[in-house]
Amino acid sequence: MKSTITTIATTPSLTTTESTSSSSTIITTTTQQSRWSYTGSMNYEREDHTSCVLTDGKVLVAGGRNDTGPLNTVELYDPSTGFWTMTGSMNIARAEHAVSALTNGKVLVTGSDNNIDILNSTELYDPSTATWTMTSSMNTARKEHTASVLTNGKILVTGGYDDKI
Repeated sequence: MKSTITTIATTPSLTTTESTSSSSTIITTTTQQSRWSYTGSMNYEREDHTSCVLTDGKVLVAGGRNDTGPLNTVELYDPSTGFWTMTGSMNIARAEHAVSALTNGKVLVTGSDNNIDILNSTELYDPSTATWTMTSSMNTARKEHTASVLTNGKILVTGGYDDKI
């Protein structure tokens, strides 16, 4: 069985002499190959973003930052076409946050560093309406954490940094 792994870890820009890691270039591979191939570029250059696979097989890429600061923009990648499309933007610009694909098909984004504060806020994305809704905040603000979906449907948020360091 042939599987495709899509990496949303962007490659450094090759067209600039500045020391920046923001990029929109994406590469993919399959488990049957030992080489990587370029695919369609995202609409926005970004770093410190998150991604997850939706139930329809598309890849959601949320937030991050570029030269202008944190982003609230969200893009969907369709591996069957190699194209990116914009979808509903998050309510808050976020970088260094966590994203979790939930068992009900929705997506939860937690925490962030928005260049002003480390956040405890969370948002829920509904792919059927392409909208984000603010939901209950975490007890502790954090960035660079993980958010794992447990078999009982709960989300386990671990690690990261808070605003007290």
